[in-house]
Amino acid sequence: VNSVPEPIELNRTWQLQFPNNDETNFDELISWTESADDNIRYFSGTATYTKEFTVSKDMLKDETSLEIDLGSVKEIAEVIVNGQNLGVLWKAPFRINMDKAVKEGINTMEVRITNLWPNRLIGDERLPLDYKRKGNNISEWPNWLLNETERPTQRTTLPAFKHWAKDADLLPSGLLGPVRIEVFKTIEL
Repeated sequence: VNSVPEPIELNRTWQLQFPNNDETNFDELISWTESADDNIRYFSGTATYTKEFTVSKDMLKDETSLEIDLGSVKEIAEVIVNGQNLGVLWKAPFRINMDKAVKEGINTMEVRITNLWPNRLIGDERLPLDYKRKGNNISEWPNWLLNETERPTQRTTLPAFKHWAKDADLLPSGLLGPVRIEVFKTIEL
């Protein structure tokens, strides 16, 4: 192989959308736990990263193949390019072929990242308790739940057992990268 186009680096400025419609831009890929916004810092669930990138005609030759390499992901990633779902990646390496979805010119990529539950549990421990505990266990169902009334605090969870303290270390979460589109060339021997 004489030459292969350089990879496309996608590490700067990603749009990030959370389920409660909070939308923000990340100028660089960092863990959600590094955010100053507590709604992001203690978030557990699925958030969507969106980014546009340009593919040149040179990258789309018959003998070339394109692969997205997400780098580090905490924890699970679903990759969508130009509206085509490429699949779910749940373990390293977080790479997937994108030949069938990519086109010459501007392309749009969505990466849906799902993290683990502890960060939300740790965040909720910082808020006032709105149910009774005996030790680490819930001792009785709260009235707001039994009567189907509005919850009196901003807590999200109602665990039967206290697994985490408010000062526990948060788990890294999100798309951490580096994200690159790698170009491969296939040569018959």
